[in-house]
Amino acid sequence: MQNSNDNSIWEYVHCSVCMTLFLPPNRIDPTPDTPFWLTECGHVICNNHLLADQSCASCGDKNPSIVPLQRNMPPPASEWFRPLGDTHQNLIMASRVQHDMFIALIQHYRRRYDTAKVMIKQLQAEVASLRGQVAQGYPGASPRLGPPEQRQTYESGYASSTGSASKRRRVDMEGT
Repeated sequence: MQNSNDNSIWEYVHCSVCMTLFLPPNRIDPTPDTPFWLTECGHVICNNHLLADQSCASCGDKNPSIVPLQRNMPPPASEWFRPLGDTHQNLIMASRVQHDMFIALIQHYRRRYDTAKVMIKQLQAEVASLRGQVAQGYPGASPRLGPPEQRQTYESGYASSTGSASKRRRVDMEGT
């Protein structure tokens, strides 16, 4: 809600058509002589320019919503009439909160990335070591298929059978 003692912006609020001030200068009473209206399209219109066809007298917008212009209006309309200094401070605070959230999220994912990167390097080294051990322990071995004598068992078990029976057959062949 607008502070009733704050005339900073209200001194300049006027009808968008005839420029009649909402509050004439040096006015003790904070109520206008003529009712004013705030349109959905963002214009202030005095009662003298409220059109019968429900269009905005300033821009011609058809059927905009209108609300009575008052010093103590509920948001969001009241936000249009807050002093820019107050609005600026609120924007700074909102910006700071959002910035801090983004930074925290970026730092979180950076830590996860760094941890995963170290893990990947360790696993790559382990795979290379295991491939080296397989190659040394079994001459002519393929790190994927093992020594030549086992390749026939795997290849024949997979090539000749399909479906769930293939698992059964492979287990039977490995067991023999």
